[in-house]
Amino acid sequence: MIGKSDQTLKRVANAARGQRVTDSVLILPFVGTILFLLPIMWPRASEGVAAEGTATSTALIYLFVVWAGLIVAPWVWRLLSNDLAWDGAECCLLIC
Repeated sequence: MIGKSDQTLKRVANAARGQRVTDSVLILPFVGTILFLLPIMWPRASEGVAAEGTATSTALIYLFVVWAGLIVAPWVWRLLSNDLAWDGAECCLLIC
């Protein structure tokens, strides 16, 4: 009887941990929005003096890196959470 209770507690703990991982993936759109809006606050480079602000090319590279990071992040979360094997049939992440 005690062994069955321990298994049930472990499954409940794994399910709660899996829910936390899922919740952390669901905040990615909000994080992405904030990261995409950051270049708006950067000072712009003047035509004559480039040292005063940020060049447009730098801002575009930043946006591309953020975009690629938002695409890769769910897969990284899934790889890092592979030890959370619920029953094998359940998959709580968005990329399943």
